[in-house]
Amino acid sequence: MNHSENASEKMNKQAGAPKRKLRLFLHFFADLLIIGTIALVFCLYYFLLPREQESLGIKIENPYANNKNTTKAETTAAVSEAPASTEEPSEAQPTASAADVSIKASEPESGTDETADMTEVAVITTQEPTEPPTTAKPRKNIPQLMWTEKFEDHFSEEVVITDHSYSGPTVSIDILTFTKESKGKTTLTYYIADIYIADISCFRTAMAGDTYGVGFHESVLDMTTRNGGIVGINGDFYGYQKNGLVIRNGELYRCDETDSDICVLFYDGTMEVYGPDYDIQELIAKGAYQAWTFGPALLDEAGHAVTEVNAGGYLQKNHPRTAVGYIEPGHYCFAVFDGRQSGYSNGIKFTEMANIMESFGCTAAYNLDGGKTSAMVFNGEVYDRPADGGRNLSDCLLIREAE
Repeated sequence: MNHSENASEKMNKQAGAPKRKLRLFLHFFADLLIIGTIALVFCLYYFLLPREQESLGIKIENPYANNKNTTKAETTAAVSEAPASTEEPSEAQPTASAADVSIKASEPESGTDETADMTEVAVITTQEPTEPPTTAKPRKNIPQLMWTEKFEDHFSEEVVITDHSYSGPTVSIDILTFTKESKGKTTLTYYIADIYIADISCFRTAMAGDTYGVGFHESVLDMTTRNGGIVGINGDFYGYQKNGLVIRNGELYRCDETDSDICVLFYDGTMEVYGPDYDIQELIAKGAYQAWTFGPALLDEAGHAVTEVNAGGYLQKNHPRTAVGYIEPGHYCFAVFDGRQSGYSNGIKFTEMANIMESFGCTAAYNLDGGKTSAMVFNGEVYDRPADGGRNLSDCLLIREAE
């Protein structure tokens, strides 16, 4: 091979090098596109596209249901003798179908947070309603329920509704508005619904589209209204989570391992928060009625505000938040803390929220989903100001009259 042929071959190789690089780049880009498409389809299927899931289908019976048609004296006696949630379950409580359900999980790591200064929190005096209260015909043949006599001063035969309150035969609600100011500017606005109910059946939960599954999203307002709710708040957004405990209105839907705190409302009206090592058989035996997986717990076992929580740095900052609180059987509160709105409300930290829930008289309190999800509705309208207009989600908590 002569010199000219060698030079020509060398030039051809040099000319072909960019083409080979281009082909390698196109192959790499094609592979990346295929992988990205697969990942997108996976995410759509598991998190966005509606997909009904199979429930465990374990019905947890109400051990106090037979007491509803008894006399006042009999009902009072039945409630006073109901086993506390810290006692061993009695043989009379339901354990059916629970034998095969078990869970094992690890404890979460500890985190830190600041202790909130509560001296700046002040109550805004609720204004008188701009329109006269509306009334409805009294309901008849209301069965004798668990706490009718205990909270009779809060209920009324006629339904009376104002801009911030409701009183009826089995439900009483007062919504209080609070603010915190700093340097003459409002930095926090939040709402607490003080709730009394005559029976645990007044405390309900609802699912988007009335379906258990992934990708079903609906507003708190629509879910609450469709289910006859008077007041409602967002739930734990169970549909976005793959694990955890889901009990709704006495049905066990899911019981998977989790590293989160769980909150359980029992048929006797008590509420407790458990760590990830909860015993599902024990909860069923005690008569679990509702259960949420999100957290963290805001109060310790003695009912005092926690001073630190297990959460990442971003979650430790001020955010819109929602909490459910327990004061005593039949007496609860819903709390929504607005945020991400300068001049109106910047949001709240976990520990500051915990202090507020304790000061309101709660002995147990639990953080639900927050951010744009946080919302409270009352009497067919959105009561707070959700961040960025709010968003639809998979579930809500609501209070309604007993049927």
